Amino acid sequence: MPEIVSKAILPDIEKRYGIPILSLVVDEMTGEAGYYTRVEAFLDLIEGRKKRCI
Repeated sequence: MPEIVSKAILPDIEKRYGIPILSLVVDEMTGEAGYYTRVEAFLDLIEGRKKRCI
């Protein structure tokens, strides 16, 4: 239940404060490598935004 509430609130926070947010669904069926790939891509996105702001 808490994840449903946060999923509704997080897009507003992301737009209002300009904070990138990554949502992950964790279950036993998803491979670990998939999570690493998503987090790595998210970090690349953040790095790119940081370089554009400098």
